[in-house]
Amino acid sequence: SSTIRRHRLYEFIESAGEVMVKKCSTCEKHGRICKVHVRSGKCSECLRRGQRCDVKVTQSEFKRLAEEKDRLRKRIQESRDEQEAAMKIHEKALEDLKIARAREERLRQQMDLIDRRAEEA
Repeated sequence: SSTIRRHRLYEFIESAGEVMVKKCSTCEKHGRICKVHVRSGKCSECLRRGQRCDVKVTQSEFKRLAEEKDRLRKRIQESRDEQEAAMKIHEKALEDLKIARAREERLRQQMDLIDRRAEEA
């Protein structure tokens, strides 16, 4: 039936659609997330509810949104890589600090031993 087709299209848009920066008037009014796929020409929320949708999406705008999303994904991955590298540096610095403290402790023990020997002499 048409209702089943409409719900299938809604599910498709929810999974493959892009969140619009400029929402349709219905989504704007009700504070909903306006997701659109260029195939439908409607947002998922209006389609699900069977409401009129005045969203205007062009192929070029959709392409621009997809490119922007890809660019942001790459920047997120770069940020994660930088965080991982910083964590490795941090872990190495902590290990170096442990080694330096252990060395200092050994040297202090040696100094204490020499001080005791000097007192006995």
